[in-house]
Amino acid sequence: MGLPGAGKSTLAARLLEELEAQGYDCAGRELLRGKGGGSLPGRWHRLRFWWRHLGLVRNTALAVMSVGAGGTEALRHATRLGRWASGFERLTNSGHQIILLDQGVVQEAWSSLFRAASGRSRLLQLLDLILRDAPPRLAFVYCDVPLDVALQRIATRPEGKSTFDDMDQAEARRLLASHGRDLRELFAHSVDTVQAPQLTIDTSKDLAESCRSVLDFVKVLVPTGAKRA
Repeated sequence: MGLPGAGKSTLAARLLEELEAQGYDCAGRELLRGKGGGSLPGRWHRLRFWWRHLGLVRNTALAVMSVGAGGTEALRHATRLGRWASGFERLTNSGHQIILLDQGVVQEAWSSLFRAASGRSRLLQLLDLILRDAPPRLAFVYCDVPLDVALQRIATRPEGKSTFDDMDQAEARRLLASHGRDLRELFAHSVDTVQAPQLTIDTSKDLAESCRSVLDFVKVLVPTGAKRA
């Protein structure tokens, strides 16, 4: 987790390379874009999942309605938040030992929340329900970065990665400054909800240093002796 421009995607890509080189069976969020989701069997699997989780359907609908004032982007992120429940099931069924997500369920909740603060209560209820029902063991890493560094990275990266890429820098600064605290609070709330291991790192530093910090964290959770052959 972290602000746009915190280096989450860059760090996740490097970590995947390092973990694979050390013999871990790991994957990234490309699993959520796996083939077959639009096929008849894939649609049938999703239908069966949602039929078994009608409470999630109801809470997703309530969350989506609560953020209507935030426009289409708030609605889109609230809907995607609800889909994370089935996403977690897919990740668990993939059989991988470690899955790194640079854009996860908590980040999705924040993306809707900062566009429609009035939906906070419903979004948190939905987030809590998804986290508590998530089958995989969760661990959280917060990528902390000074606002100026985040804005500089946003300004120089390829366009189209996030809403902030097309914004005037003054507007992006205002939004990130006013809602950055919300993201930290969501991080702390999520860690507390599932009592998950957590790590905060300064990703304004050298990429290799940030990578070493997370690798050390991962190795405590998944010791070398637990690696798959």
